Amino acid sequence: MTINEQTRQAFAAAMRDYRAKKLSRRNAIKMLGALGLSATAASGLLHRANAQDGMPMPATPVLGQQANGSTTWKVAAGAMDMASMVEVSQFFPQTLTVNAGDSVYFEIMGFHNVRFTAGGDRLPLFIPNPAPATPIAGPTAAQGQPQLIFNPEIFLPGGDATAVDGTTPVNSGLPLDPTAPPPVFTFPTPGTYDYVCDIHPGMQGQIVVQEAGAAYPADQAAIDAQTQTELAAAYEALSAEIDAANAATPAADGIALVSAGVNVGQAETLAYHPAEVTIAAGGTVRWVNPSQVSPHTVTFLGGEAPVEDIIFQPSEAGPPTLVLNPNSFFPSDAPAAYNGQGFVNSGYIGHAPVFATDTFELTFDTPGTYEYYCILHAGPAEGGEGGTPAAGAPALQGMVGRVIVQ
Repeated sequence: MTINEQTRQAFAAAMRDYRAKKLSRRNAIKMLGALGLSATAASGLLHRANAQDGMPMPATPVLGQQANGSTTWKVAAGAMDMASMVEVSQFFPQTLTVNAGDSVYFEIMGFHNVRFTAGGDRLPLFIPNPAPATPIAGPTAAQGQPQLIFNPEIFLPGGDATAVDGTTPVNSGLPLDPTAPPPVFTFPTPGTYDYVCDIHPGMQGQIVVQEAGAAYPADQAAIDAQTQTELAAAYEALSAEIDAANAATPAADGIALVSAGVNVGQAETLAYHPAEVTIAAGGTVRWVNPSQVSPHTVTFLGGEAPVEDIIFQPSEAGPPTLVLNPNSFFPSDAPAAYNGQGFVNSGYIGHAPVFATDTFELTFDTPGTYEYYCILHAGPAEGGEGGTPAAGAPALQGMVGRVIVQ
């Protein structure tokens, strides 16, 4: 995901003002109504902003027994191996047993929220903009469609307290401001409390609260060890699927196959498999996203600058609005055959019913090397190697691929 400097400063300032109660929830929702799905991009931008501003980072909560006799526990919200571009959208442990009066710290690793549902359902990721401003020019597929934003009720902290009693939903919001206190929830009453990450289907957990003074079934060290065991198993299961995807043979119709990510359970790669494919002129490549967790795009810039997933729209009556770019979300008007000239984009491809399709095809009629990337999971490189999708544009790193046409 690419975000311009103006947008970065806007949502960084909005989160600080929201926490300082200088910005109302209503205006903060307008300000942060649509943000990208890339954890690396969003978190990185905010960390750089706060480092430049000299903002102090919050301390990690102290685990274990506290002065008041309660215990603070830790749940890992997701895991990410940047070297292999593997993300696991799962809570570790998925079920944690604590005592009444205890607290739980959620260590968020990635683009996740933690929302105790109080018996309710998951929130929809996308909603129409309730106050659309100037229309944004988009491809034919976007014509007649509502202007979309990501559901703002997911992004901002919800609930007036951090105590969870099951009567009303309580939400951590997304980790957009690294100066904000980390999410810690307290459980005063025995019971079972379900929670979810609204961003990633299947990412859910449960806190079981016993009577105060009851014996714990496991300590934090045992929980952490179990987390490492489960992560190792997830990586191992994914490894076999990665090997198979990288060795994929052409389909029966002769089309070259590329897997946009590989998915086993809640573990997935943010990479194309194989990352490089060679075809003859006139040949076709088919990309399929098998993930039930994350969408991707297949985007060729054709000499143009990288696309922003978020459009910054100023408002005369209040704070600016951040809107999902229809040129990233919807498929572009693809040519019958691609020769490297002009922007071609799959739009979001992913699991039904959230996304219209999990597949994208493109035919190439001119020999050459064609770089492409995922708008959501790649961005400008800060040193090191990356794709070079546009003359004069910065190299890209993250989820990038290449088609060689002979």
